[in-house]
Amino acid sequence: MRLIITNNKKVASYFQGKEEIIKVDSDFQVFDEGMKTISKGGRLLHDPSKGSGYYRSLLFMMDGDDIPAEGSIEMLNKCNNKIANHQDKSAGNKESIFAGILQNRDLNLIKTVY
Repeated sequence: MRLIITNNKKVASYFQGKEEIIKVDSDFQVFDEGMKTISKGGRLLHDPSKGSGYYRSLLFMMDGDDIPAEGSIEMLNKCNNKIANHQDKSAGNKESIFAGILQNRDLNLIKTVY
């Protein structure tokens, strides 16, 4: 089973009914929920540290294994550190004037990995 955690309404809408979706309000919450999912055995299917911007989506494979994947933890820690250190200038809790473009970029990334 696959699980998508996102703060992007376009991703949630596109995958509605196809996969389990957890919709949250901010990019910070995406990574918090991602850590919870990893602790339940979820394995990230892509490296979210390569992307940037307010809209974030994480695609997980849920294998039924409760052992956290170290690689997935490292990737999310890298993202959390990037946001915490303000290296990602577009991250935060406000919507960009380029929201549609950023939402589509995030959606296309998930569609490619999917």
